[in-house]
Amino acid sequence: MKKLVFILIAVSCISAAVIKSIYESLEIPKEAAKRCLLLSIGEGSVQQEHYSLVSKAKDLPVEMRVSGVRELIQLAKEYSQTDAFADDYKKWRKEKLNPNEKTKLGLPKFGKMLDNKVNNKLDKAENEKKYPSDPLELIRKRLTDFLQISSTVDFDAEVMDRQFTKPEYQKKNGYWKMCYRAGREVVQAAREEAQKWLDEINQK
Repeated sequence: MKKLVFILIAVSCISAAVIKSIYESLEIPKEAAKRCLLLSIGEGSVQQEHYSLVSKAKDLPVEMRVSGVRELIQLAKEYSQTDAFADDYKKWRKEKLNPNEKTKLGLPKFGKMLDNKVNNKLDKAENEKKYPSDPLELIRKRLTDFLQISSTVDFDAEVMDRQFTKPEYQKKNGYWKMCYRAGREVVQAAREEAQKWLDEINQK
């Protein structure tokens, strides 16, 4: 499962009360931050170009990570309500449903375009489930998944030699372990913000 807020936890940063803006804390341009949020909603995973953000977040004090994750979720919520996000999501979805339609020089591959058209017609229901035309549906799923799995994390679990002492915990997926590494305080803050966002979506 892919989940939006796991990515928000991973790149949580210093709050605006400490520095001028979230973009400065991430040390990336505003448009790049939006691109990261778009991909976290769509792909549900940290892209290679943004791996450095995770490293920057790891060394921050807990208080800063807590305030940072709240701020970043708020930014994601605000961005998701803009026309710019709607346009960006539409373009991203089109790319996912119609892959490899152009050469490296940007020329159209007519055969691939035809194949995609046929496949999309045959897989319409599956595509809508995987890449819903309404981005709110995908955001709702990301938030719901996060709240479900984060509620099962044992933050008191013991680790020895970078391995959980309980075999059942060692078998948990990467998202469960990411929550564990983020810590109780950060995850609790993320859960509170995620629940508020989900409630707002469900009321629409």
